[in-house]
Amino acid sequence: MPETGRPARTPQNADQPASGQPGSDDQPADRPTADHLAAEQQHVDRAYAQLDAELAQLGERQEAALGQVAEDGVALNERDAEVRRLGARRKALQHAEHGAVFGRLDREDGLRLHIGPAGIREGDQRLVIDWRAPAAEPFYTATARAPQGLRRRRHLAIEDRAVVHVDDDLFGDVDGAEGPDGAEGVAGEGALLRALSRSRDGRMHEAVATLQAEQDAIVRAPRSGVLVVQGAPGTGKTVVALHRAAYLLYSAPEVLRRGVLVIGPSARFLHYIGDVLPALGETNVVTSTIAGLLPGLDDVGPAAPEVARLLGEASMAEILDAFLTSLQGASEPAGHTLVWDGDELLIPRESIERATERARTQHRHHNDAREVFVEILLGELTALVAEADAALLADVESGFEAEVGRLDASLEKDPDALGPRQDEEDRAGQEALTEAQLRAELAADDAVAEAFDALWPCLTPEGAVTRMLREGLDETTAPQLSPAQRSLLAGTAEEPWTSAHVPLLDEAAELLGEDDADDAAAAETARRRRVDHARRVIASTPDLAGLVSAEELAERSAEADTRDLATRALADRTWVYGHVIIDEAQELTPMQWRMLARRCPVKSMTVVGDIAQTSADLDTTTWPERLAALRATPRVEELSICYRSPRELVAAVEPLLRVLRPDARRLDAVRATGNLPVIADGDLDEDEQITAWARRERGEGRGALLTPDVPRVLAVLEESGIDASADDLRARLVVLAPEAAKGLEFDHVLVHCPDRIVEQRGLATLYVALTRATATLAVVQRGSIDVDLGGSWARGSLVGQSG
Repeated sequence: MPETGRPARTPQNADQPASGQPGSDDQPADRPTADHLAAEQQHVDRAYAQLDAELAQLGERQEAALGQVAEDGVALNERDAEVRRLGARRKALQHAEHGAVFGRLDREDGLRLHIGPAGIREGDQRLVIDWRAPAAEPFYTATARAPQGLRRRRHLAIEDRAVVHVDDDLFGDVDGAEGPDGAEGVAGEGALLRALSRSRDGRMHEAVATLQAEQDAIVRAPRSGVLVVQGAPGTGKTVVALHRAAYLLYSAPEVLRRGVLVIGPSARFLHYIGDVLPALGETNVVTSTIAGLLPGLDDVGPAAPEVARLLGEASMAEILDAFLTSLQGASEPAGHTLVWDGDELLIPRESIERATERARTQHRHHNDAREVFVEILLGELTALVAEADAALLADVESGFEAEVGRLDASLEKDPDALGPRQDEEDRAGQEALTEAQLRAELAADDAVAEAFDALWPCLTPEGAVTRMLREGLDETTAPQLSPAQRSLLAGTAEEPWTSAHVPLLDEAAELLGEDDADDAAAAETARRRRVDHARRVIASTPDLAGLVSAEELAERSAEADTRDLATRALADRTWVYGHVIIDEAQELTPMQWRMLARRCPVKSMTVVGDIAQTSADLDTTTWPERLAALRATPRVEELSICYRSPRELVAAVEPLLRVLRPDARRLDAVRATGNLPVIADGDLDEDEQITAWARRERGEGRGALLTPDVPRVLAVLEESGIDASADDLRARLVVLAPEAAKGLEFDHVLVHCPDRIVEQRGLATLYVALTRATATLAVVQRGSIDVDLGGSWARGSLVGQSG
């Protein structure tokens, strides 16, 4: 829980009269003065002047770098690296434009530091330090009980480069103000409440100026291992995780080099959070859904709940592995018979088993091991055919000698009786092929290729999963599945892939191995061309002779991959990231966790979610159980302060939270609105209630109508002349299915038909729907509501209510 001892807060805005000692900003005053604001403005002006100058300089340097001619691959790589470095710095400063300075620290040793989204220097002087720098940490973590050497923490609000608000936290011998109920431990309360009270615009924004101590501790936590951020709706889990990504990219070179992967539950959610990391100046970030991690996979839809549950079980990996193993060296008890040169040839079972064992020993991937299997068995087959040919030749020669004997006897009787016969050279031309020739002919033969495919098929991930679903689910391979369940999964083999199939396809790709033969051949061809070119360069440049080999020169001139990190990573299924962040992680299945573990084998992950919001059909109820597939012991941190929802809404959903998660920590909210949420039920006209709510004046706010019947509600609104969108989160009113609202927030929310939501999607989905609002919340249903919503609600009609 947040500690109650807090520094005194002295808010000031530009319109308030001056007080204290004008011009003496070096000493703490009871209240900032207008002169203090003027002093801050002078510093802010210097920061912006330097920002503008550096941006201009960076632009010139970037243009100059782009204009450089790269003589070889090394120069090209160096040039592009410099362009990317300059571009990243330029983006960081451009995003700092809206607020280059948002804080100040006055330390007991007299040092004063200004904090901002990016570091800014003027010569040797630090005008602004980056919020992620160690020196900035007390801005987020200092308290009255642990001031960390501070005597003042100042929050600045800037609009159009002008300082419009200042909030001070004073440390030392001052009376600690407790603030309003539920706000204890909040730093920069005025700045925070102003940010929370702003109307939503359909996108999430960075919160670097208002991060709180418990949030900052998570942002700066060590990157190693699996960190779970458990938090109820509105505690800032997502924004904390995104700021953690920015912090790790700043502080850990390996993370910067390999990038951060951010996994979200839907494309809509990723679009919603898409502005945060760019606003923090970070570009080495890949955002994706689970399905988006498989290159080339078309858009996939959701699976039926039972299919999703079955395909998500960890046992599916074992079933797939066992199925592929069963295809390796599969033959009849006696062996495998094929037709070669018109004759049947039996490959003995012993030879097949021997080749199978050696192939599995040399390679763990199915398709790679198959190449070994084919090579070994091709040798065995060549020997068998050569043996058969030798035996046939021996029989022919034995018969030939007998014929020669008969001819000699005939010649003794009648020399003219000798007819046409082949001489010694003719017989030599009919001898068996050499071993190499025979092996080549066998390798090119269609019947032999079909035999090898039958004994050990070469598969694609799609082919492997399809074949397993069709023929690989039986009592032997999948004893844990009932006949009905096996039949259900088999039916999906004939249908389009769903999101539930994606982890199984990824598992298959991992078991099969990467098919990079074409890429390797192309790379080798390109290498030979570079070597040939290098030889010609050396031959025409006497100064190079003896100093460098053609191979070395070719290696230096190898063309670099100039694509940005996100493009390269998403195109490579095997890309390993420096850190992985998973939002709404409570929904992931064991198979999805296996898929993510392959993207970061060192298990450097931030897992963000709320067990109480789990709508997926999962057996586990704790984070260690939920993350068992990672085979790592997680560190669990729980956020305890609600920043999004006002106190009245937090109290209203408390009964549902206790049902979903009896052990949940009590949630404190930092603000109150005085507006109770409203239940409109009973004998009423639903459509009239919906349209009345939608017409209500919302000021600058945005509303969401969450309903299990989106098409009907959209039709009702359209018929009433009310504009609404089913997908644009920037619209004034959006109509969504409750599960589609997960992770999003809106100023005003109307939840339609809560009983149907529970019936169709479960109690957790209703809980999600009821926790999306930042200002007002209402529930509407024709007839009584069966689900117990508790007593912290007002009851009445939505018709005629004021906004």
